[in-house]
Amino acid sequence: MRILLFSFYAQNDVSFYVLKALNRLGVETDIVPWPKVSYVLEGVTLRNRLRQRWSSLRFVKQRQLHAVEQQLLEKFEAFKPDVMLVLKGDGMPASLFQKIRTKYPVMIVNWYPDHIQNIHSNQFFETLDTFDRFFAKDPYMCAQLRKVGYTQIACLPEAFDPEAYYPMTPTDEAFEQYKSDVLMMGTYYPYRAQVARHLLDYDLKIWGSGWNMLGAGEDVLKAKWQGRPALDQERATALASTQILINTQYFAEVLGLNRRTYEAAGSRCFQITGKTSLLPQRDGLAYGFTPDSEIVCFEDIPDLRRKLDYYLIHTAEREEIAQNAYQRACTEHTYDIRMREMLDAIEGKPTKWDAL
Repeated sequence: MRILLFSFYAQNDVSFYVLKALNRLGVETDIVPWPKVSYVLEGVTLRNRLRQRWSSLRFVKQRQLHAVEQQLLEKFEAFKPDVMLVLKGDGMPASLFQKIRTKYPVMIVNWYPDHIQNIHSNQFFETLDTFDRFFAKDPYMCAQLRKVGYTQIACLPEAFDPEAYYPMTPTDEAFEQYKSDVLMMGTYYPYRAQVARHLLDYDLKIWGSGWNMLGAGEDVLKAKWQGRPALDQERATALASTQILINTQYFAEVLGLNRRTYEAAGSRCFQITGKTSLLPQRDGLAYGFTPDSEIVCFEDIPDLRRKLDYYLIHTAEREEIAQNAYQRACTEHTYDIRMREMLDAIEGKPTKWDAL
């Protein structure tokens, strides 16, 4: 089978890990990347704001789409893929996929590793009709799309790459630089910042983009921010140098789990996540990890603080839970496993996610 990956492509991006996993599985692959500009992810600077505004101009978008279309057509002629795997597909019009379908005998598949809040546009639903299979990470999203007549929907959660995230031992020098009792990671948004405001009395480090958007009077919180996102080796080092990761799931992750859940588990990092242990089926942890024995959940801020205080001094329990999550991640949640599951689904074979 030949698979052409059509995605934004960068180090530490999902597409990077997907391509590696497919190659490890012996699948012949190629890629056509498309441009992506996000001043939040790349840093809130005047230069990046201007770049995003420029790229959103209609004539600039049309020029970019034309260039991407030409690359796709040339790649199809040369590579002759059996499957075109689209990752999310932001900004790509339905007409592009329809043109490919009329010219080439190819299965077009989308894996959408994002939460349900970002499917509100007309363009999303127009392109959804052009995919032979559409994999979403959130079972709730799958259920809602099936309710309104989309029959090609299947669940496929996110994953981690064990070559990038593993139980590493930082050097003494690195540990001194990255160590923390409590760690938060992720792009700034108000919900995540609100959690952090309740934890300023802890030895807290925050890694992520966009935290310079915090307003006046936030000096104490800004001081917890490390000034940038932690990527690749630095991210793995930060995970290995903390006692507790607070994994703030975005509130639109209805039944889904973010990629950091799997990466932290694969790093054998103890995590407390903003999901409830009382209703695991609602929150999705039942299919990914077992609450309390593999990942600890918090209900609200008082509950979070109680659990932080408890697990910061109960080291043996914390390490046992992290070890359980690590074993689960390695046996069920790597990108190699996920790509095998996707290939099985494409070929019409049953997968463990069919019931979701």
